[in-house]
Amino acid sequence: MSDKFYGEVVFPEWACKYIPGLVDDARLELLADSKTVSFAEEEARDGVPWVCGEFDKLGIPYDRTSSEYYEYREETKYLRFRQGGKLDELVVTDGDQLVEARDILNMIQEGKSLSDVRDWCQKTLDQIAPLTPPLEDISEADYLAWVKQKAWVFQKSVQELREGRREAVGDPYVLPDSGLDVGAVTIDGLSGLLVTRSVVMGRLVTGEILDQAESRFRSDECRFFRFGSSYGPVGVFVPFRVDKKSIANLTITATDWLEVMTGNREERV
Repeated sequence: MSDKFYGEVVFPEWACKYIPGLVDDARLELLADSKTVSFAEEEARDGVPWVCGEFDKLGIPYDRTSSEYYEYREETKYLRFRQGGKLDELVVTDGDQLVEARDILNMIQEGKSLSDVRDWCQKTLDQIAPLTPPLEDISEADYLAWVKQKAWVFQKSVQELREGRREAVGDPYVLPDSGLDVGAVTIDGLSGLLVTRSVVMGRLVTGEILDQAESRFRSDECRFFRFGSSYGPVGVFVPFRVDKKSIANLTITATDWLEVMTGNREERV
């Protein structure tokens, strides 16, 4: 069971186009810098505006603040994308900036100098400092450069959202089956072999794992994705136009990797 209370999120203005229907939402407000907008919900689930979940999926940066509500302390979350297709997030709750007097007394009793105490306090504050860069300094070009470091299916989903060809964010790592079946197929104009494996119960194949797998085979243009739905099998597409390796050997290697990812085979040490 969850509670609903006030939450607000600030994000770059260019991000609106990636969330279907957001541009026309009356709760959007362009801020004074003309580069960022805010979106507030009076009754957001757990104080988190719904749009934050979509931003999390897409890696769109934001600063989100939730108000204090009964046992919930005021909370701020920062999300930024990083090199290598990674994400960095920081959650700060009201009071995190305070230090215990007991801790300072203990340091004094241990013979720590004033400089040591000051450095320790500054380190505590640095750990909860807002993530950088500031939202107004993050361009859409920066974001699209980051997207290029992700799996092909993620890039495809982002491009479809940007061009208004996708009705909802959904799971950006899912490739709709569209009548495809394992074996010889054509995907996005490329011909090749499609291999799928079900995910073993208890196994989680995250987007980061798919990114890493595709990075491993990027020079061979292999593509990894969830096939059909978020809960469906994981697939790998091995294109025929590969110069460096035979299609048979590459398919075997990619399939081995797929089976380890999905828990169908133990990783060799």
